[in-house]
Amino acid sequence: MFHHLPALQAGRQSDLPKGSVKLGASQTGATMYYEPAPAIPLNNAAALLAAKEAQEEAKVLTLLSQLVRAGRARDWAHLAVHTWRR
Repeated sequence: MFHHLPALQAGRQSDLPKGSVKLGASQTGATMYYEPAPAIPLNNAAALLAAKEAQEEAKVLTLLSQLVRAGRARDWAHLAVHTWRR
């Protein structure tokens, strides 16, 4: 997942909203990377949705693999419709 993090010169942290989280720094320490406080719940929600999406994708791929192993690859369309209607 891609996050755009504001780059700030060291010492300018007070320019960000209270509750912002430092996530990294440049090798020289002259630049700091922060997640602004208002973005934290949004990024957390996006991470949870991405994890759920990955779980669902794994379920579908597992079911398709089982069909292929059982020689029933043509049944995938019916299986997909049945799975996604739950």
